[in-house]
Amino acid sequence: MNSLDIIIIAIICLVGFRGYSRGLIKEAVSLVSIFVGLFMAAHLHTIFVPHLKVYFANPGTVLALSYLITFLATLAALWFLVQFLQGVLKLAMLTVVDKAAGAAFGVVEGVLLSLVVLLLLKAMLPGTAAVKHSAFAQKTEPALVLLANFTPAPIRDTLEEGGFTLPKPAVLPPPRPKQQQKPAKKGPQNI
Repeated sequence: MNSLDIIIIAIICLVGFRGYSRGLIKEAVSLVSIFVGLFMAAHLHTIFVPHLKVYFANPGTVLALSYLITFLATLAALWFLVQFLQGVLKLAMLTVVDKAAGAAFGVVEGVLLSLVVLLLLKAMLPGTAAVKHSAFAQKTEPALVLLANFTPAPIRDTLEEGGFTLPKPAVLPPPRPKQQQKPAKKGPQNI
């Protein structure tokens, strides 16, 4: 275990405790927002590239930062939406089950956030000793590979150059052509 592992454990514990204190409703929305954030970042990350190119020369760093900014902006937008909806609905479920389920959701969210941080570290700082010797990074490599499928191609290329093997996306079979329905035969009608 190294300092990166301690930071990751701290993230998971803090987000898990936050889940306990907030309860299931807020944590469920928070967890869904992580997936929405990853989806939005995977598809809209190029929005910030022209602005970041002014400050950074390395294209891999520009893309990684653009991905991170898009991800965080999506999380912030969804947080404001949740705050608005909670103000309107005044949800207050403070049972033991709500808190326990919130803690479980919080731990899952903390693991996902840690995986995103670890994936970005592998993309931006490939071959770093902290990442190589991290017990969390070694045990979660299959999950990182799965998460890497949501990343843009240039970051994926940087990961592969750093020795991180990513699966190729599955090729879907072509759709079957729709069969034309033959019109029903019209025979003599009995009147």
